Parts: sequence; structure tokens; C-alpha cells
Amino acid sequence: MSKTKRILIDIDGVLSNLTEAYLARLRKDYKVQINKVQLTSYFKEENIVSLTGLTEEEVLRPLRTPGFFQNLEPKNGAVLAVKSLIRKGYDVCIVSALMSKCPGCAGEKIEWLDKYFSMIPEKNVIFAYRKNLVVGDILIDDAIHNLKDFPNLKCVFDAPYNRGFKGDLRLRNWKKAVEKIEQVLNQK
Repeated sequence: MSKTKRILIDIDGVLSNLTEAYLARLRKDYKVQINKVQLTSYFKEENIVSLTGLTEEEVLRPLRTPGFFQNLEPKNGAVLAVKSLIRKGYDVCIVSALMSKCPGCAGEKIEWLDKYFSMIPEKNVIFAYRKNLVVGDILIDDAIHNLKDFPNLKCVFDAPYNRGFKGDLRLRNWKKAVEKIEQVLNQK
């Protein structure tokens, strides 16, 4: 009898449209011209400050606005893909980092999960800065720093800032994701 495979999935930029919503908010609030393609290094305040000329406080303000995380939209196809993985018998866990400079994001992320991903039990939601310490067969994440030390399969959710990292699998979106994830898990 084989053990149930555990799939660890990040929220921000993988299940949710965080990057798109955040950049739209910066464009609206500060009239800056910035888009996702310009993000050649992971989502860090310094990167956004240098691209826009905004202060660190201005860059963080959208993330600190009550309701920001709670009101994000899921990525197209993410809800159906997660439901399918669960239906197929995989142990799906959410592993997300909290943003220390954004108090309140933990509660909002939990509310967001309850709204869109209620099929994932609360006990399968883990907040961790060091995702490599969480046991799983595969980690799906957009942040290279989370993937590089992960001991098992590394699935890169595509973004301009992670194109230099190979990983075991790259997902550009959730379309056909279940099929691709199963293929790589079955090769393990």
C-alpha cells in the first residue's frame, strides 16, 4: 500500500492574484507605471522602491490596507485544480509565509481560504517562513528562496522573477496543472 502523497501549495502569487492586484493598486494610488514583467527579482520592497521611486511606506501601504488580502481573487482554474487534487486522494496543504510588515494578513488569508478553498481542512493550513521544514512530496511556489532548500519535488509557479530557476516542474497557470503534477509525482 503506497502512502498518500502530500502537495504543499503557496497562496500569494500561486493560488491568489496577489502580484496583479498589488501592482494595480500601486498604479491606481500613485499613478506609477509598473507591470509584472518588470519584476525581475522576488517581490521585495526594495525592488518596488527602485522601480517606482516610491518610499518604502508607500510601497507597503496597499499590503497593510485592511481587506487587501481578504479581497484578492483566486488565479484562474486554481479552485478547480485544488478540488481535483483532493478528489484524487492527495493530501493538499497550504503553506504560506506571513508578511511581518503587514499585520493582519494572517487573519485575512484564513478568511480568504475559507471563502475560496473551504475544501481544505483548517489543520492543513500552515504558516511558515521556512517552508523547507514542512514535510511534503512537492512544493508549489513562486518564490525561489522557498523552493531552493525544499528537499523534495520543486514546482515553480511561473513569474518573471523566477524564470532563472529550473525546479522539477514549471506551471505557467492552473490549466492542465493536475495532470502535470500527477506526472511528476508518479515519476518520484
